[in-house]
Amino acid sequence: MNSRLTIQDLAGLLAERTGKDRNSAEQFLREFIAIVSQGVFTDKVAKIKGLGSFKIVLVEKRESIHVNTGERFLIPAHYKFSFLPDKELRELVNKPFSFFETTELNEDVDFTDLDVSNTVEDKEAEDESVEEILQESEGV
Repeated sequence: MNSRLTIQDLAGLLAERTGKDRNSAEQFLREFIAIVSQGVFTDKVAKIKGLGSFKIVLVEKRESIHVNTGERFLIPAHYKFSFLPDKELRELVNKPFSFFETTELNEDVDFTDLDVSNTVEDKEAEDESVEEILQESEGV
């Protein structure tokens, strides 16, 4: 499964869900993106009630190490696009996971014994399972 969706992909999904034609859905998405982009670049933030806030955040320059060569290099300062969902949207998205209990961890917890390595095969397997779930939920 491709992890990125194009505007055409999103328009197809939106058209399916709303019953509108694909061209109208694509036009809506393009206008929506243009309005949000303009709001973010002029005011540094665009808030949409019921959806959330889009903003640009300055990431300071920092030093890093190339993982293959061990060489140090400087990552220049740059802006990143950030989205913070509205409280209602966040609750709606998290509702299926609400049965999990919150567990506080002590500061001295050691995770070195945990195997948290994600290999390429693991990521591909995750993508396939997500694709299967999406197809099932869409009735495909």
